[in-house]
Amino acid sequence: MLDNAEKEFNIDKSRGMRYGLLPQRFAEEKGDKIKGLNQQAQKYEGNLNAFHESEKHSKIALEVQKEIVHQEFSEIYSEYSHVTEEYNTLITDLKHEYVQEYLKTDVKHEQIEEFENPELFKHYTSERANDIELKKDWEDNQHSLLIANRSVAKWSKEYSGIYSSGSTRDKIYDTRLKLEIAKYQVNQRENEKGVLNGRVNESLSSKYQNQPSTLIEQTPTKLKARLLELHLENRSTGVLSKDLKLVEKDLAREGKDISHLYDKEFVQAGANIGGIAKLFDNLGNQSHDRDKDYDKIKRKSKSKMKERTLGKNNELEME
Repeated sequence: MLDNAEKEFNIDKSRGMRYGLLPQRFAEEKGDKIKGLNQQAQKYEGNLNAFHESEKHSKIALEVQKEIVHQEFSEIYSEYSHVTEEYNTLITDLKHEYVQEYLKTDVKHEQIEEFENPELFKHYTSERANDIELKKDWEDNQHSLLIANRSVAKWSKEYSGIYSSGSTRDKIYDTRLKLEIAKYQVNQRENEKGVLNGRVNESLSSKYQNQPSTLIEQTPTKLKARLLELHLENRSTGVLSKDLKLVEKDLAREGKDISHLYDKEFVQAGANIGGIAKLFDNLGNQSHDRDKDYDKIKRKSKSKMKERTLGKNNELEME
């Protein structure tokens, strides 16, 4: 923030007041502010390092606990010791339940239905566990982004009022600092959203392998998150265009409009979903056109094979 203050000060010295810095003592007051920020930063870094250290130990403890669960389970159900699914949380929790049941009742099941039935086992795969984590990360990011944007709006309004009312320079500086921090947090959350968007693209591309990745990438991020939910709820048809239509119906039932989609929150609206209908039609048409092209290629391929077969038969007849 202070770098921007200096840039504006060099353009017009009176602009230093926008940051609560007296033009006549700009360099001196800027230096004092930097010292104060450095002191706060040192305290913050100390707390952050302590948090990261605690988080590191927690993760190690969790991994050790997971390993113990899998070992205990393998001792009881050795025939299923090969079922690991990358030691994800879902499979670990399931094994823990069976271990605890055995310890309490001393009863061992002849077979574990979740591992024998493919329809049940799909609820414990590493793919599903990753999708659940991705959905949570997405929701957390959206919530944080919403709060950060509201903070920017709040401090922007407060800063404008304080500056225009001729408040004290300390008050102007403190409020401007809070505004810049809020803007920084928005930028951080937006960067995180970009990373999450890439993870969602990767997950959906593996689920809709018959669709070009560009089609998935063109789908608004908010809708991609809803597609991910369809798979977690076992409602997906496996066809992108059909799943998008399901999402459209869900949004209509919820009374939400994405005609002016923005990834902070859905805007409550009435029954007008003309914009989203057009969006789905465009995506659906692209998918349909691709299917038509594929059918055309198959017909041409069959036709060429038939021509080659007829040619060979004619050669045999001539011989």
